[in-house]
This record gives sequence, C-alpha cells and structure tokens, in this order.
Amino acid sequence: MYQSDAIVSVLRALSVALLFAVPGLPQSASIHGSVTDHYGVAVRLAPVQAKNLQTGLTLTVSANERGQYKLSNLPPGTYEVSVDWIAYRKFLRGNIVLQGQQDSQLDISLEDTEVGNTPGELVFRHSVGEPVKGQAPRTAEGKPDFSGVWLPGPEVHPELPDLLPAAAAIMKQRTADGTLSPRALCLPSGIVRTSELDLVKLVQTPKLLVVLVDGGDPGFRQIFLDGRPHPADLSPTWLGHSVGRWEGDTLVVDTVGFNDKVWLAINGPLNGVPQTEQMHLVERIDRPSLGQLHIEYTLNDPGSLAKPWKIRRTLTLSPNDELQEYLCSENNKDPQHMGKK
Repeated sequence: MYQSDAIVSVLRALSVALLFAVPGLPQSASIHGSVTDHYGVAVRLAPVQAKNLQTGLTLTVSANERGQYKLSNLPPGTYEVSVDWIAYRKFLRGNIVLQGQQDSQLDISLEDTEVGNTPGELVFRHSVGEPVKGQAPRTAEGKPDFSGVWLPGPEVHPELPDLLPAAAAIMKQRTADGTLSPRALCLPSGIVRTSELDLVKLVQTPKLLVVLVDGGDPGFRQIFLDGRPHPADLSPTWLGHSVGRWEGDTLVVDTVGFNDKVWLAINGPLNGVPQTEQMHLVERIDRPSLGQLHIEYTLNDPGSLAKPWKIRRTLTLSPNDELQEYLCSENNKDPQHMGKK
C-alpha cells in the first residue's frame, strides 16, 4: 500500500511538472528588490512600474515601509522598469528580459533632484542612524526638556484613515486633476506633515514651546503652556491655536481653529487627503531618551474622517545641525515639476 501511495505521489508531481512545461500555457515572472536613496535610506511608498515593451502592459506597485517591492504575475517579455517620485530624479531601466517563472532582482537607487526637497528631508536622509545615547534632560521645573534640533521621521505603525465619502471624492478628484498641493505653491504643509518632512528646532520655556521649521512656511509655531484657554473668536488658520498641559512626563497639546486648506498627506495612495474647519488635533509628545522624541497625533475631523486617525512618528536628535534660512517663493520650481501628467 505504501508503494502504491508513493507511485501516486510521483505521478502527481510529474503531472504538475508537465503542465508547466507545455508550450503555449501562460507562465508568469516577477521582479523584486529594494528602493533606496543614494544614502542607502529606504524610500517608502515609491511607485515602481514595469512596462512590457511588446504589449504596452503596465503594472505598478508601491514599495513598503522598508522600501521593498515585488512586481508579480508578469507575462514573459522585455520590460522597462521606472520610478517617478517627488524629490527624486526619474529612474528608468530598460531591456529587462523575463522568461516564464523567472524571479529577477532589481535594486533601485534614486538620485535627488534640484526641486522638491527641503533642507530637512536632505538632512534626514543624510544623517539617519542610531540616536545619540543618554537620558533625556529636564528643565528647572522638573519637566522633560524637548529643546533641540530634530530630524523628521517616517510613521511608526502606520494606519490608513477612514475617510467620509465626500473627503474620498475630494482626494480622488485632486489626484485625477493633478491639483498642486499647498506645499508645491509655497503654502504651509500643516502641523502633522512638518515632522515628516522638515528639520525642526524646539525651544522650550515654562510658559511657551516654540517650534521653528527649516523647510516649511510660515516657519514657526507657538504652543502656549501658561494655562490659557483657546480664544472664543478664533479665525481659521493653517496651524490653528495650540495650548499644552502636562500629564506626567507627556506634553498633551490641543489645537483647534484650522482652515480647510491643509492636505494631510500628499504621497502615494493618500495623495490629497483633506481636512475641514472642524479638525481637532491632539498631540502627545514625550522624550524617552536623549536622542529620541515621540509624537502621537490624534486627528478628529467630523467633516472629513469617519473616526479619529492616529499618526505616530519618532524624531531623532541632530546635535550637530542648525536651522538655516529657507525661502520657497523665490525661484520656486515645484509647480513646473509637479504639473499635470
């Protein structure tokens, strides 16, 4: 009986092998690899496209949080692989010949462009590494001292927003029309995206936390720590009105009074996520060590989001860097670079 079972297993294996060996049956190949900048830092969400030069068939995937991608189910043929991503020169590699069942590796290194980058982005990609060691400093009042120059950071444990239908429609329309983001027009990027894109300097006093931004307008933000409430007659602004209170070693910042012009994301599948004047933002900021700053954003916007959306980032101390003068409206090349396709 065991011999009979063994014969059946062998026949099944041979059948599978013959099936894939029959000429004319469709066989698929794949291309995989990593996407990094020329410093070797992973480029998350970069769109990698493969185009079959014989048929014109195209397939696009986004690199994951580690910069890894895989283009699967590609029919045999000759392909051209490209990456066209903001702040980088377009990558193009042609004449990639794929046979059936072939898995080809292509690691992609992107070069910076002259436009689209902010000083913070470049410093972040150049300086990323192990945070400096040591205990977080404290103020004379015994509170954690957030003062210092901080490199921007990617999301930690990212989650997708639950958009209301109207907000999803706005986002879809912006993408379809090629609408320029506010940042491309030298307008503010908003509070949440500052820690993603820009080098920031925090200056902390007992009654005020000042955020200075290298690479984004208006270039500063104030968080009042003196116990004042929000004004009753707030006019909507890009950054709203922020007040903070301490919960142990965590600073809880409450911000209201936003306008509806900020884009909450401009990359990949979240391009053009809108906010409304109903936005209520709560930040929880703590400094667990000398070299790291944790920020958790909770976005509650009943006009755009079906439920609160959390965004978490870890910023890295850059003790040897300092902010520089930043001008966007002078010789702004972003609109031309980011025009309709």
